Amino acid sequence: MKWDSPPKYKHRAFLGRGAFALVDSVTHEATGNVYARKSYYVTTGIERAKTSFETEVAIMRKLQHYQNPHIVRFVEAFKCEERQEFSLIFSPVADGGDLYRHLSRLYSNHGTLSDEVRLFFSDAVRDLASGLDFIHKTTIRHRDISPRNILIHAGRVLYTDFGVAFDFGAWETSTTASTHPYFHYEYAAPELHELQPRNHKSDIFSLGCVFFEVIARCLDEPDLKARTVYEGGTGYGHSANVDNLQMIRHHGRIGDLCASMLRYKRDTRPTAAEVAAEVALIKSGPLFT
Repeated sequence: MKWDSPPKYKHRAFLGRGAFALVDSVTHEATGNVYARKSYYVTTGIERAKTSFETEVAIMRKLQHYQNPHIVRFVEAFKCEERQEFSLIFSPVADGGDLYRHLSRLYSNHGTLSDEVRLFFSDAVRDLASGLDFIHKTTIRHRDISPRNILIHAGRVLYTDFGVAFDFGAWETSTTASTHPYFHYEYAAPELHELQPRNHKSDIFSLGCVFFEVIARCLDEPDLKARTVYEGGTGYGHSANVDNLQMIRHHGRIGDLCASMLRYKRDTRPTAAEVAAEVALIKSGPLFT
């Protein structure tokens, strides 16, 4: 990591904005290579931005050591406290945008999906299961899994945005009970809505929400689709909604797995390793038949 280095990246295009940072594509002036740059806001105090930035850098450096193919690649980071700038450089600039935009388009267009699209989603489910297994084995909790934090590039999916992730490697447990946890409301597990202790199984619920959306659209099942945020559904983890998500279990082996990930009681959900193993056991090819 480089500190207080002079800027050497040129802005290309705005890519997105989140609660704590904005993302643009940039060109490295010396090489011409194109990257994504995440720049933290300094609106609620420089110390908060600095702490969040340094935490994300440490986590990305740890994850990058293993070069997992299902996570964005961390390139370098820069900070200049005098100018209140905190930036991270990542690769690639996703050519397919994020999964939320992709699913939004597909939910807007009714009807059966092509075999090519269904195969893409089958690969995506496998990659996301494998990727989360790796993240947890590296003693990291993502803490904000949602389609907005999953990129599509070259036909494959990548986890991104570890800005509120937590490294529990130095702790005896992954369970925490912060008073003001950060999360996307729609994909947060019940224990977050209820301000109860949460752990790596909370990530499992969030990924289960993503799987639910994918399965519902691939099967084109009206009852399932009506429960999604794309057709008027609200926070999946809200107590009034959780039980209704269990209807997914009636849709094959992948539906059974998804239902287990969406259980209300945190500790009854499978681990990421169990999810990845179960997905791997399902025959190759389309998961949604």
